[in-house]
Amino acid sequence: ENLLIDENHNLKLIDFGLCARPKGGLDCHLETCCGSPAYAAPELIQGKPYCGSEADLWSMGVLLYALLCGFLPFDDDNVMALYRKIQRGKYEIPKWLSRESITLLDQLVQVDPTRRLAVRHLLGHPWLMSGYGCPVEWHSKFPLLHVDEDCVTELAVFVKKSKQRTAELVSEWCYDEFTACYLLLLAKKASGRPVRLMPPGVTAPRSCPRVRVASTPHARANKEDESEDTPYVFGSMDFDDADSYFDD
Repeated sequence: ENLLIDENHNLKLIDFGLCARPKGGLDCHLETCCGSPAYAAPELIQGKPYCGSEADLWSMGVLLYALLCGFLPFDDDNVMALYRKIQRGKYEIPKWLSRESITLLDQLVQVDPTRRLAVRHLLGHPWLMSGYGCPVEWHSKFPLLHVDEDCVTELAVFVKKSKQRTAELVSEWCYDEFTACYLLLLAKKASGRPVRLMPPGVTAPRSCPRVRVASTPHARANKEDESEDTPYVFGSMDFDDADSYFDD
């Protein structure tokens, strides 16, 4: 499910290979339809322009259902039959689900994207707040006003910039490759490992031979993605022409 738990029981989201970065901003509607069919929102498989955040909330509802029930709400060996189930938006409600969780699933897994629960309302939902006195708040576990000198020093040497400039770049918290590298160094230091980056041009010894993956038609980049090539992700597919299988 692209969810991992580390040694400290922190939840990690992985596999952002099919993420889109709309040039018009996050409120801009997308048109490229790809991903895992069982998690796809109805508007994606219809081939309509869609709002990424609304489609993500549907997928979040599917994931929550899988975590609570142990199986997917929409599943079928036949992809077209799966699409029809998603279009109808009807799913089994196991008897062990609580009333609050049933309500939350219903608010997330809505065929009409405009009727789905907004994130700001999700954070204050009674099911999510159970046992807590206030809505969930976002905050970084890293001190945003402080940068680690050891990590900055190692990163500065690696990128061939001054320590001051490197610290300034880290302090911008742009959540790009540069920041990710800094956070990885910070994690290494926290675990007691050496704060070291491999010098450019030096490759680590391989314990197994490299495997060449055959190219596929799906390995083309998404139109919204700024990268030139996107690796094909097994278990994922595009939904082009899927709407032709549905009645008007």
